[in-house]
Amino acid sequence: FMFLGQSDPIIIIHFTMVCIVFAVMGVGLGLVLFPVVLRLKDIGKIVRYFLFMGFFIQAVLYDFSLTEGIHREMLSCLPHTFGAEWIRHIHFGDPYPFEFSRTITISVLWGLISLFGYWRFDSNRWGSTTW
Repeated sequence: FMFLGQSDPIIIIHFTMVCIVFAVMGVGLGLVLFPVVLRLKDIGKIVRYFLFMGFFIQAVLYDFSLTEGIHREMLSCLPHTFGAEWIRHIHFGDPYPFEFSRTITISVLWGLISLFGYWRFDSNRWGSTTW
């Protein structure tokens, strides 16, 4: 069994779990923005530009250790950086650059925002379908 050029089941499991967490968080964050974008269409374009810019800013193609200054500070507040660096740590054996407490704190904050999106969507869904 080979997945993305890897046959090590540990890497496959970790990569899959990180992708699932990112997908759930991404949908939750999208649900937070959905009501605003529905009313103000231009906000959707701004969000698209930020997501496109984020594609080049995030430390996926390069190590987090190569960043410095404000770029490094921004990346240390994004859960995607934690996931990418965790996969590097598992795959290459590189040292994990974040303290466990920081990883948990930032992940919980983003997770709560994501949960708020799911909760808000659920309440909007039930509010719009009542007779």
